[in-house]
Amino acid sequence: MAWSTPDGRYRRFSTGKGLITTSGMLVDAERNRVLVCNEDVGVSRNSAAGTRNRVAQVLEFNLDTDALQQTYDLSSLSHGPTLPNDLTLDAQGNIYVTDSFQPQIYKIDRTTRQASILVRSARLMPADAPAAAQGNAALSQWRGVSPGWLPDCRGLHPRAAVEGDVGERAGGQ
Repeated sequence: MAWSTPDGRYRRFSTGKGLITTSGMLVDAERNRVLVCNEDVGVSRNSAAGTRNRVAQVLEFNLDTDALQQTYDLSSLSHGPTLPNDLTLDAQGNIYVTDSFQPQIYKIDRTTRQASILVRSARLMPADAPAAAQGNAALSQWRGVSPGWLPDCRGLHPRAAVEGDVGERAGGQ
């Protein structure tokens, strides 16, 4: 991991023992820490046999010293492949983590340092088609759907944009 400053300087932050692949990162300046989602999608030089889509961790580093302070293991809370991808905090410093492969949101309690599943719902799983948000829908590569942007999607049923008509709706992209 590294920092990039506004003036373009680059500084290595931490290699972090046990760091495989990072996705979500958050600087919590109030608590002097950097929180990082750590997972193994099988493409890192640190990937290992048997850990692909099985590692789900949040690593907590000291903001000043770069030292690893805490590892929160979420792996045992998942039944199947897991990919913690982003995180946020509440005012008390509790950590909330999303998972791309599991329909759940994890909570790491700041006081007890214990991880749990806050919410588990099928509604949190990725859909086969884009979902409209405030009249627009962003497309990502998912089951053959091409990336693009759909302007003004009010009234578009989520199943209406399927492979074959997405490019036309997104302006031929």
